[in-house]
Amino acid sequence: MTKKSIEDYSCDILQLTVDISLLPEYHPAVEKLQRQLSNRLSSWQALLDITYFIASNEQLQWGLAGCNTHPMPLKSASGYPQVGDYQAYINDYNMFVPLLIERKTMVDAYGTLMNRDGRERFYRECARFEADPRFSQMVIIAECSMHDFLTYNPKFNGKNYNKHHTGASTESRRATIAGLYARAVPVLWAGSLAEAQKVYLQLVRQSCIKNYKQILKIEA
Repeated sequence: MTKKSIEDYSCDILQLTVDISLLPEYHPAVEKLQRQLSNRLSSWQALLDITYFIASNEQLQWGLAGCNTHPMPLKSASGYPQVGDYQAYINDYNMFVPLLIERKTMVDAYGTLMNRDGRERFYRECARFEADPRFSQMVIIAECSMHDFLTYNPKFNGKNYNKHHTGASTESRRATIAGLYARAVPVLWAGSLAEAQKVYLQLVRQSCIKNYKQILKIEA
């Protein structure tokens, strides 16, 4: 049996999308067509040729085993300032997955979000994301749990060793997290390095499926 190509699935997806749009929302056939569409989208996404761009300042990069990775292009090559830590590019359609990822280790999350200068730099990063037409969603993936973040005590307070084991208050940490959600930049607490990478790849997968009309240029 000949396997379907990405073009075959694209045609199926287009036809099913049109068929669903022509029916009333609660028509008995809609549920069946939506299941078929979901299956086609899953198979289509699995065939996508995706390159993962990694920011040049990522010192300990995610391995992303089995994936095609490449240094993130500079503005001189892409026309856009570097933004985020991880970007995904769909080679089949010459466009970016509209999902931008900021990766944070436990120490980096605290140093960035609970330090005034670090937080302001990150907010400027958020502003660059908002101005970049390639992306519509920004997510922070933390390689720790929320409990870890709320209870973490840094080794240093400024330049001095933190001999009293103090840190930002729990409420200020919660307020910072809430402020990120208010900016539509959620934090996913992956809990570990290994889980963070798995979460990221699934986010890319689901972003492709959710934004299939944009990728396939299907009019809503």
